[in-house]
Amino acid sequence: MPVFRVLFCSFVFVRSVLPGEKKRALPFLTALFALWVTVAMTTTASASIINREISGTVLGYVGALESWMSPDGQWVVFSGLTAIGEPRGLFWTPADGSETPTRLDSPHSHDSDFRDVIITPDSSHVLIVAIDPSLPDRLFSAALGDSSPPVQLSDPLYSAGAIIELQVSPDGKYAVFLADFEIDNTYQLYSVPVDGSALPVRLNESPVTGGDVWEYAISPDSTHVVYWGDLETDEVHELTSVSIDGSTGPDKRSGPLVSGGDVERDFAISPDSSRIVFRADKEVDGLVELYSVPIQGSSLPTELNGPLIPTGRVFRFTISPDSNRVLYLADEDTDDVWELYSAPLEGGSAAVKLNPPLTSGKNIFEFQVTPDSTRVVYHADQLNDEVYELGSVPIEGGQAVRLNGPLAAGGDVDREFLISPDSSRVVYRADQETDEVYELYSARVDGSDWVKLNAPLIIGGDVEDDYQIAPDSSRVVYRADQEVNNVYELYSAPLDGLTPPEKLNGALAQNGDVDSFTFSEDGRWAIYLADESSDGVYELYRADAAGAEPAMKLNGPLVSGGDVESFSHVAISPDGRRTVYRADQETDGLYELYVTYEEQELTVSFTAESASAPEDGGSATVIVQLNEPAGAATVAVDYAVTGGTASGGGVDFDLASGTLLFAQGVISQTITINLVDDGLVEGDETVVISLSNPQNASLTSPDTLTLTIVDDDTDEAAPAYGVFLPLLRRE
Repeated sequence: MPVFRVLFCSFVFVRSVLPGEKKRALPFLTALFALWVTVAMTTTASASIINREISGTVLGYVGALESWMSPDGQWVVFSGLTAIGEPRGLFWTPADGSETPTRLDSPHSHDSDFRDVIITPDSSHVLIVAIDPSLPDRLFSAALGDSSPPVQLSDPLYSAGAIIELQVSPDGKYAVFLADFEIDNTYQLYSVPVDGSALPVRLNESPVTGGDVWEYAISPDSTHVVYWGDLETDEVHELTSVSIDGSTGPDKRSGPLVSGGDVERDFAISPDSSRIVFRADKEVDGLVELYSVPIQGSSLPTELNGPLIPTGRVFRFTISPDSNRVLYLADEDTDDVWELYSAPLEGGSAAVKLNPPLTSGKNIFEFQVTPDSTRVVYHADQLNDEVYELGSVPIEGGQAVRLNGPLAAGGDVDREFLISPDSSRVVYRADQETDEVYELYSARVDGSDWVKLNAPLIIGGDVEDDYQIAPDSSRVVYRADQEVNNVYELYSAPLDGLTPPEKLNGALAQNGDVDSFTFSEDGRWAIYLADESSDGVYELYRADAAGAEPAMKLNGPLVSGGDVESFSHVAISPDGRRTVYRADQETDGLYELYVTYEEQELTVSFTAESASAPEDGGSATVIVQLNEPAGAATVAVDYAVTGGTASGGGVDFDLASGTLLFAQGVISQTITINLVDDGLVEGDETVVISLSNPQNASLTSPDTLTLTIVDDDTDEAAPAYGVFLPLLRRE
């Protein structure tokens, strides 16, 4: 229950039990209640919140321009102007603002600049393309958390050329880019290790005159690059696969094309990195069909669609998350009637039509596969021409069901809809009950029920189309002028609609609005921009997504005329505890970067109270972790053997006392125990390891771990020997 409800109910109770003559004290109680609320709000909103400028010490009065946060939430890269008339500078800094920012680029001419700033998925490096009219584009890599100068990844021997597209492999180890380094205006494909350990290699074969690489994609497992280009014949586009390091390939995968044929641009690699799916008029010029081919090998493409009418074509496709099937739209049966089909990724069996029969004028327009790959949700005017509804059908075919409720005359379901991450429900927006009055609904993906999520709307009210489902599938957050026409506020409703929505924002200024919002990655927080304090002055707030706590302001006090910039300048750490934003917080017109975060005491512990390892395993490893990555101050903790039945010193194990160090950004370290396979039958034995003497952190449970060494020797039964003596006759 939100704190305001608790406080208000308490106040009402006290008032109700006051004797009549004592109700004269009500004004005093009212004031006391107001103070109580103020204290509660202050405690909730500011108890451990720190707001810190992270750019101004470097950038002077000109200010910061753009910012990027690393995927792990530990680093911020930003650009800014150091002085009027100077080119942009690029900097990195710890996301908690604990260090002076480090410049990534060296000072350069007034005509120089940079673009394509990309932080690697593993948060280890940042890549920058430096541009200068007098030089070729240059690709640099800088290690985050390291003050060493950036390393040039592009070959310094090239004297001209531009880098037009840059991608980083999902594992963060390779940069892949298009550039016309070798032939002017002929773009070719290159890859290079992000750490600069090798020079770039060209991935494509030599192009014909006029030929180029146009599009490319890196496989999810980071092993291959698939590219689309007209390298053999000008304006005849084909697909080629090559290993990301250039060690194998290039290998053309689209197979032979009929005269006039071409591969379409929208190819895709399956999530398991095994196959490429593409559209092409391979067999009949102008007849675009769907194909699948292994990402490497000698196999030719397999046609996935069924027979098309002479004027038909495959229009659009997607691959299921489990990489088992391909879903596509095509007019296989009737010209310009788009229907939904499902085919195995590898072919081998006929495609299945998923939708019921459609009449002329009716089409499937949008479709999505559930994250668990069991069903397909689609948007279509299946029943009535130009009356759009939602349907759902098993991915391999079966009974299709309608998801939305009955529509009012003139009503429609919006084209955009969301499927919950757990695949249980679909959230959609529709004027289901009143024409032109859009409300928010949730339906089970199997069509068994639907429910309205928003509360009754004021006359003229609507739910906006920027609603979001929490990553844990528990709730939907939406904006609506639910209570006052044209005053948009932020609400949160459980996905099943079993309890009423909660308003997340605080009281708005006259004519104020909630402008935009997003979720933290863990789904706990909704972060939003609103002019709660003053009309037109937008500030940054964080609210518990379930409405369990009142919203708190994240930015510091604003100078007159100050503002927090739009969400395009807001970055949030995965746990929602750090928020970086751009604002002219201190000087009107001077935009700088700030971080707001919850100060949390660092703790250190083992990840478990116990572990086991076989005696003959050679060694055992146990993990010591912090509750969050270390900051600027290095964390240290001692460890030592403090008990157990096993003997140390190389008898049963070997482990000397030591100290673990956690440098900035590090969250875990390991202790390795060397085990001795002694060949003795002695049963399982234990080693007790304890942590002590933490520095810049405190110990928390478990601070002791018991390692069980599992004996691998057995006591085989000894053979029994009998001694037989002759019987002696007693005389």
